This record gives sequence, structure tokens and C-alpha cells, in this order.
Amino acid sequence: MKDLARPLRFLHWGFWGCMLSFALAMGIDQLFPASDWGSVPSIAIAVLLAAFCVFGCLYWTALGVLAQRTGRSWVLWIVVGLATLALGFIVSYILMASRVQTELTQRKSRTTGGQSAVA
Repeated sequence: MKDLARPLRFLHWGFWGCMLSFALAMGIDQLFPASDWGSVPSIAIAVLLAAFCVFGCLYWTALGVLAQRTGRSWVLWIVVGLATLALGFIVSYILMASRVQTELTQRKSRTTGGQSAVA
């Protein structure tokens, strides 16, 4: 059986990292008024947008790995997710996370059911 828990964890980290870094990058001007902090907002925005790119790569890679390991077309998942960005990002996260959680639960019930029959 292929491991699904680790890529699922990367999917969660990638998704929430993207959300947090993007939200902070968009709201940084409200946190640091430009007159008081000098160039801190522009540096912080650059760092947060770089973090957004890193978390985005982590997310799309984990999505592709999970799609392939669950027997789905990884190309289709990524192309549809990227083609419908914003909404596709959220929808692909919800669909893949729920699909993998269901499969992990089924695997766990099969292994515990098989062990109780042996014992």
C-alpha cells in the first residue's frame, strides 16, 4: 500500500501556508503604516509572497502525488485546479483531502478488521 498520510500532511501545510502568507501580504499595509516603519512593509510583502510561492509549489506537488497514489490522473487534477484558480485551489483541496481521508479510514478499518479475525 502506498503512503497517503505524509502527502496529505504536505497538502494541508501547503494549503494553509498559501492562505496565511497571501492574506498577510495583502493586509500588511494595514498592520504597518508606511510612514512609521519605512521599508519594512515592502520587505515583509516580498518575504510573504516568496513564502506563498514555496507553499504553492508544496501544495500542487502534494496534490499531484495524492492524485497519482489514489489512482486518479494527476495531470487532470493540477490542470483543472490551475485553470480555475482561486476557486479551483479551494475546491481541489477540499475534494482531495476528503477523498484521502475516506481512503485512509477504509484502509484502517480493513486492517483492524483483518487482525481481529486472525486473533
